[in-house]
Amino acid sequence: MQYIFKKFGLKPEKISLVHGKVFEVSNLTGNRKIIPLYHPSTAIYNPNIKEVLLRDFKVVK
Repeated sequence: MQYIFKKFGLKPEKISLVHGKVFEVSNLTGNRKIIPLYHPSTAIYNPNIKEVLLRDFKVVK
């Protein structure tokens, strides 16, 4: 995530602060939306993240 944020000129943040938020960026190939998400395996190790992850996936939809 840090690489993508830097590549598009966004301020690098912690995933816990930006997950599920939509960032609109543009470059030579057009406009894009970046939506940071926790990796799904995080829910295996931390069951509290499961609900957060499900809400974030609804944003992607």
